[in-house]
Amino acid sequence: MLYARRFSGIGNPRLRRSNSIWREKQMMNTVRKSENLLPFPVISAAANGDTNAMCAILKHYGGYIAKLCTRTLKDDAGNTYSYVDEEMRNRLQVRLITRTLAFHVG
Repeated sequence: MLYARRFSGIGNPRLRRSNSIWREKQMMNTVRKSENLLPFPVISAAANGDTNAMCAILKHYGGYIAKLCTRTLKDDAGNTYSYVDEEMRNRLQVRLITRTLAFHVG
């Protein structure tokens, strides 16, 4: 009984404090996720062919596309290098543009 009470968080103020900190971090992550979303008017304008909105979408997803296109190269000496595959980046950007233009709003 003493063991269960001691480590369950009921009587331990340190565990209660860490649980409340964890809840606060979870709420902050939810707020950050909603801040990183593209606004609907930008998506709607890009789907209707607005070039500035399309550039905003490409800029928004640029880091993610670069991460997907990052390749690792090893030379003869065994050194490793990371680089962005430009051909794959262009393909993903074209695919994003075509999918955005094909998106039906409303």
